[in-house]
Amino acid sequence: MKQLIFTVLPAILYAPLNVYFIAEVLRYKLKNPRRTYIVAIIFGLIYGIGFSLVELDLNTSVSVATDIVLAVTSITLMIYIGMHLIEKRWKRIFIVFMSMDILTDINSLLSGLREIMYSSDDQVGLYISFRYARYNIIAILFEYGLFYLIARMRKKKDDSPLPLSLILGLFLVLNIFAAFVPIVDLEREPYILDKPLYMVFMLSALAFVTMIFYIRATRKERQDLLEINRVNQELVESEARYFEASAEANKQIRAMKHDMKNNMQVLQMLLEKGDYDRMKEYIGEMSQNIESADVSAHTGDTIADAIISDKKNKAEKAGVTLNVSGVITDVNFSPVDTCKILGNILDNAIEAVSDERFVDLDPSYKVIDLTFKKTEKFFMISMVNPCNDAPVYVGDRIISSKANKSEHGFGLQNAKEAAEKYGGDMSVECTSKPYGHEFVTEFVFPI
Repeated sequence: MKQLIFTVLPAILYAPLNVYFIAEVLRYKLKNPRRTYIVAIIFGLIYGIGFSLVELDLNTSVSVATDIVLAVTSITLMIYIGMHLIEKRWKRIFIVFMSMDILTDINSLLSGLREIMYSSDDQVGLYISFRYARYNIIAILFEYGLFYLIARMRKKKDDSPLPLSLILGLFLVLNIFAAFVPIVDLEREPYILDKPLYMVFMLSALAFVTMIFYIRATRKERQDLLEINRVNQELVESEARYFEASAEANKQIRAMKHDMKNNMQVLQMLLEKGDYDRMKEYIGEMSQNIESADVSAHTGDTIADAIISDKKNKAEKAGVTLNVSGVITDVNFSPVDTCKILGNILDNAIEAVSDERFVDLDPSYKVIDLTFKKTEKFFMISMVNPCNDAPVYVGDRIISSKANKSEHGFGLQNAKEAAEKYGGDMSVECTSKPYGHEFVTEFVFPI
């Protein structure tokens, strides 16, 4: 019974470690994490029992049937985890295969120390088997501790999935390290290994793993800070232009108020003469002046009004009409996140509508509709605009069609990340139209 526990327990511990590494360290999302952990533990139990049947007699070689059961169990677990990853099919296969190989390599590095202790013991039989199992359990718990620290660091500084290129790099380097792990065969004379030298080797490999994640996390944190600085600068500039426009609007309103008596006299004179056409024209001119003096979008949020006012001015210069309706309610965005969401989607829309290929498009189509709407349970932001080309997707991310892709294509992604802070979800939809395409961007926030 004791031997059964010591052979089954490492497998039960190790199986969910695969799930933890993918979900918490690599930061790839699972459809149902809790269920995936439970299934991993069950598969670990099956694997452990199958392995223990072989270990009941140390002199018995591994049977072909047991090999098949163990292999099928491992592959089935890989397939199950892969099926529950929220990624494209080819990416799921890559992530699961690479992550399990990385874990195997790390386990091999830790097992090198175990092999040294194992081979240096002149005891045999069940005593060796128990010590071997204990070392294995300690190694797995050490991996949990290491990955917990990395996961905390990543969650704090870089909550995005680790790029596939870095996963591949980690896979290749760890395979090189693992190739030098000592292998001990008790049936032959154990070779003498310099223990301090191996300790340095093993710690160097683990330090490399930690450093890869640390460099990635600090780099992402630096990029986020640069993005926040850029957004803050844009926000300050938008507010400055908004207040300048507000001051100019107030000046116009005071001038209109001053002239109101004269305007009324002119209208009275036109009315008495029955010159209704001139009267209609005069009222239309007055309405335009009043409209031009109104710079606020009236969303109920001063920051949003400032951003929209600035983008309206930008749209008008590009020959684009920006219509805004509704108010912002029940969701308290920070100024930076308001700028990230509205600034990015409006910039993208204005750029799309002012495409030179739309130069001859009827002005009635060159319109951006931005709507704020509240339902019983949700607050929604919806934007509709024409665009010439349908978006190109890589995974769930839209890739920029510009030549320098490394410096573009982050607008919608940044808006999405800002929305997720408030439990929001972003969706995009593109449908064909006679003039090209209609692009719809929607954000839904729970109230």
